[in-house]
Amino acid sequence: MKLLKSEAMPFATDRLLIRLLRGDDHLALERISSEKKLAGLIPARNRALATATKLARNPKSLAATETAVELAVILKRSGKLIGACDLSATGQTGADVGYMLSSRHWGYGYGSELAVALTDIGFSLLGLRTLTAFVAVDNERSRRALHKAGFLWQALARRHSRIAGRWLDCHYLIARKPHRLRSN
Repeated sequence: MKLLKSEAMPFATDRLLIRLLRGDDHLALERISSEKKLAGLIPARNRALATATKLARNPKSLAATETAVELAVILKRSGKLIGACDLSATGQTGADVGYMLSSRHWGYGYGSELAVALTDIGFSLLGLRTLTAFVAVDNERSRRALHKAGFLWQALARRHSRIAGRWLDCHYLIARKPHRLRSN
C-alpha cells in the first residue's frame, strides 16, 4: 500500500501544516519527546524521533514508505514544529494513527484539529477504510480529540505499551470510513 504521494503534502488545516518529517526536525522532536508531561502518555512517541534521527544521518532515507508515513506538525502562524504524527499500515485498507504535541500547545484544540486531519488524510487521500489508535488511559484529552474525529472506543488493551519501565493500559479506538449511499 503506497501511503502518500509527494503531491499530497503538505496537508493544511486552518491552523496547522502537516508535512513529511525531515532530518532538521530532529532537535525540535527531541525537545518535545523529552517533555515530562508527555512521559507515560504517548505509547509511540519515539517513532517520530527515530525517523528524524535516521533522516538527519541519511537525508536520502524516506519519511514515507509502503507501510508507514512519519509527519511533522507545524503551527502555520509561526512556522514552528509543535509535534509529529504517523500513519502505519495495519493491512491493505487500514492504518494505525499516532500523534504527539508539545504540552505547551495543549488546550487550544490543536489535538482535535490534527486528529480530524489524520482522518481526512487516511480516508480521502489514502483511500483507507479503517483507522485505529491506541491511547494511554491517562490521556483523556487525546481520547476526546480522536472521538471528535470519528473514532469510537472498542476495548481496553491491558499492558499494551511499556514506557520508562512502566506498562501502560491503553484505550483501543476505531474509525471507519463512512459508506456513501447511492442516490437514484
